[in-house]
Amino acid sequence: MLFCTALVPLAHILATGFFIGYLPASGTVATLLLGIPAVLLWHRYVPVLLRGFIGLALMTLVALIITHGALPCFEGIADPSAIVIDEVIGLLWTFWGRKVDRTNLLIGVVAFRFFDITKWGLVGASELLPGAIGIVVDDVVAGLFANLTIWGLRPWK
Repeated sequence: MLFCTALVPLAHILATGFFIGYLPASGTVATLLLGIPAVLLWHRYVPVLLRGFIGLALMTLVALIITHGALPCFEGIADPSAIVIDEVIGLLWTFWGRKVDRTNLLIGVVAFRFFDITKWGLVGASELLPGAIGIVVDDVVAGLFANLTIWGLRPWK
């Protein structure tokens, strides 16, 4: 359903990353085309105090609301692959408190995609939560695991 007829088409457009979610390998494509620019903009233009836990929690809440609004467009699909706003939020959590340089960016993106694709440990368990919560929270957990991966490989950066 490329063009959803739900009452909230804006949620559908935002949740699918302006329809990037309909491309093949949508999660990886969205991470590269939307997530990386979002991380770079977030770390460059958002004040340090807003980049912390509270800022990310608020952004996650916005993603939950948008995802919930878009779900009627995907009748009966528990975790539609076209919804990619969760990849953006997950990648933001990947760099929570971390320096964004080329090496960390490479480690973070690869680790985030690894945890998101394999659904390793708590990532898979959190995906079982109902509705928008499961869709978004599994990417937040994947982002936190990727964050720990960066920390483990480069604790000084």
